[in-house]
Amino acid sequence: MSELTHKKLFNSKTAPVSNLSPNKRVSSVSGASAHRRDRLSPEKRSEVMSKIRGKNTGIELALRKALWHDGIRGYRIHARLPGKPDVAFTRYRVAIFCDGDFWHGYRFGKWKGRLTPYWREKITRNMERDRRSDLALVKEGWFSIHFWEHDVLENVAECETKVVALLTERGFEP
Repeated sequence: MSELTHKKLFNSKTAPVSNLSPNKRVSSVSGASAHRRDRLSPEKRSEVMSKIRGKNTGIELALRKALWHDGIRGYRIHARLPGKPDVAFTRYRVAIFCDGDFWHGYRFGKWKGRLTPYWREKITRNMERDRRSDLALVKEGWFSIHFWEHDVLENVAECETKVVALLTERGFEP
């Protein structure tokens, strides 16, 4: 696939590793003000945070369901790869990540000032870890693609189409 076609197919939200830069993964979600105190008690905050899942999330399940519905099989879930991709097509060396808007810093530059230092640093570390994982995957001969949470929720069919296009480019026959 030519670089021009590649850029049209994969916009900045689902950019391939070669196009990732610190500026591509920065972003507008409202966050807690650095001046406000937590409205929840420490016990309630702990309960709320304990319910946040790291695998089989709603967006991940939605994408996998769309792939399965269209007959796309042969993937692994949570393969032992750098970054622990949500879906990995080992035969085609394609790793797919479904990134939560808050946790992975969608438009982080626009709302990071509203966060406490702890959360600002936490999300920054998450974004740095994502970049390192992508680079490690490239070194191992993999191609990674990231989908933002809101993109999957708003149009899972478009995300699935991008996955199929990438797989087809790498030898998959639908």
